[in-house]
Amino acid sequence: LSAAADAEAAATTQRARMEALDVALQVESLFYAVLAAKAVERAAEDAYKRAALRRDMVKASVDRGLRPPIDLTRAEADLTRFEVGRTRAHGGIEAAQALWAAAVGVPEPLLDAIAVGPDVADGEAPREAMTTPLPTLGEALEQAADRDPGVRLALARLAAQQALTRATTRQWAPSLSLTAGVNGRAGGAPQSGGPSGQSGWLPTTPNWDVGLILQAPIFDATILARRSQSQAQEDVLRNELDAARRRLLSEIQRAYTAFRIAESSLPALRAAAQAAQKNYEQASARFRAGLSTSVELADAEALRTDAEIQLAVGRFDVLRARAAFHRSIALGL
Repeated sequence: LSAAADAEAAATTQRARMEALDVALQVESLFYAVLAAKAVERAAEDAYKRAALRRDMVKASVDRGLRPPIDLTRAEADLTRFEVGRTRAHGGIEAAQALWAAAVGVPEPLLDAIAVGPDVADGEAPREAMTTPLPTLGEALEQAADRDPGVRLALARLAAQQALTRATTRQWAPSLSLTAGVNGRAGGAPQSGGPSGQSGWLPTTPNWDVGLILQAPIFDATILARRSQSQAQEDVLRNELDAARRRLLSEIQRAYTAFRIAESSLPALRAAAQAAQKNYEQASARFRAGLSTSVELADAEALRTDAEIQLAVGRFDVLRARAAFHRSIALGL
């Protein structure tokens, strides 16, 4: 029973460790979510400023009769669209800050997140968070098999049940007990006619006794039923241990694959953002020279804004996948 209690204490410790790792993953993911929301809001804000500048430029051209009124109408529509995007992006920041405040446990309704580091702008993640190498898949599987709290929890629960089975079985063992008694006056009381000449601790009639008692149970159906029940529970816990190990391997492989996919997509997203920026600059130059319409410039602006937002989301995906992989191998923050 003492061994079963120790195993239950170990299981409780591993359960608390699992909760701590889950909380750490949630806090880290929401921290990066706030940074990503800021990056999206910055892209939407830049797009709105460019649209406002273009609207003013088109309006001046229309007032001078250099461009048709439809260009101004399109510029006004684009400005309104980017205004909506800016408002939604700002709301996304507040939503992420509210979730992060709840995860951290601060009393304030909103909690801001700022990445500290050299040459790190507001809304960007620290470089070490993006460039820290991860262990190989084989190393990750070996490390997680030894320290994963889910597997350790299943092992502790199985050990506790096995201890209960042994405790139940040992109720069949015989018990040996010692009994003894002593009485200072038994058999040595003086006679009514006078002293007998015999008194004290060694009378004619003994006033003490010592004995051994051996008890051996012959048959107890309750013990048999409890042992069978405990053994069946052991089989269930062994299957749960196997399932926990398989689930751990699956989670590690899935998290590792997700990180590699997100990391591999990041260079393409950077190249797309750079190409979209150059395309916008070329379209803007053509528009100012009167060689293109406002539709071409609006398409270039939409392409650039979408590419910048996708790049911010791609960076967030890398950071979130890295955090999930660390959780799968029980590293945490």
